[in-house]
Amino acid sequence: MAFFACLPVVLFATYLGVNDIRDRRQAIHDDAKAIASNSRLTLDGELTAMAAGLTVLATKRSLGGGTEVEDLPAFYAAAVDFARNRGASILLIDRDGQQVLNTRRPLGSPLPKTNAVEALAKVFSSGQPVVTDVIIGSILQEPHVDIEVPVMRNGQVHWALSLTLLADDIQKLAVRATLPKGWGLAVLDSQGRFVARSRKAATGEVASSGLPEAIAADAEDWVDTVTREGVPVTNLLVRSELSPWTVVVGVPKAQLSWPVTRMALILGAAAITTLLAAVGLAALFGRRIVAAIGQLAAEGARRRHRHP
Repeated sequence: MAFFACLPVVLFATYLGVNDIRDRRQAIHDDAKAIASNSRLTLDGELTAMAAGLTVLATKRSLGGGTEVEDLPAFYAAAVDFARNRGASILLIDRDGQQVLNTRRPLGSPLPKTNAVEALAKVFSSGQPVVTDVIIGSILQEPHVDIEVPVMRNGQVHWALSLTLLADDIQKLAVRATLPKGWGLAVLDSQGRFVARSRKAATGEVASSGLPEAIAADAEDWVDTVTREGVPVTNLLVRSELSPWTVVVGVPKAQLSWPVTRMALILGAAAITTLLAAVGLAALFGRRIVAAIGQLAAEGARRRHRHP
């Protein structure tokens, strides 16, 4: 009887606990969405600014108005200055993919063709800026990404102007958010390779199984994976609007399951407390009942003794 008297308290605690679990999980989901969205906006803003700067550089009079560069030394000096201010390198590339200049090499040095063949074709066909996936540089042989803009003359694309960001530069550009303890943020390209990563940098390496497949399926949802460090996480994917990249925020599953564990501990403690209270009340009532019965028995004995 005492147990059932305490049952409403347990049920009310359960109700509050379920609501608490729901609210805490929703708060985590909301925080992850906010971080992913803000990171995407920041990243797209930086890419837009870089593309705009490149477009201004592409209008330099030193490039001339025809199919030949009018003043290559003057344009090279302007490109070096632009690259220095952005921690990157600048390439001028012709329609065949041949580098005309590269600010990482002295002017007049022999230069190879670009490795960003698909991006170059898109620039010449569309006349619009293009952001590449991670590629391996033809000179430094390091993973990098390119932002390419067309150099327009008389309504035609004559060259492509490319800004190259190496791994360290991409890290500084893409991973800026302040994350809750244990959380991770990454930027992946369209092939599921890391562009940048908040934990240990891995530019050009393929992400954990599940993420490349989700990106290939054009998914923007939660995906469960295990990090390279062996931590089970749930990842939120948000697509960039200006590049083939995806921002990924990883939340440790332990943090999502903690409200449930916490509630189980609270309910367990409440159940034990209720059981102990019920046992204590039962013992108390039992002693009182035994005492009352004893008194009744003694009273009956006294009456029988008085009236034999």
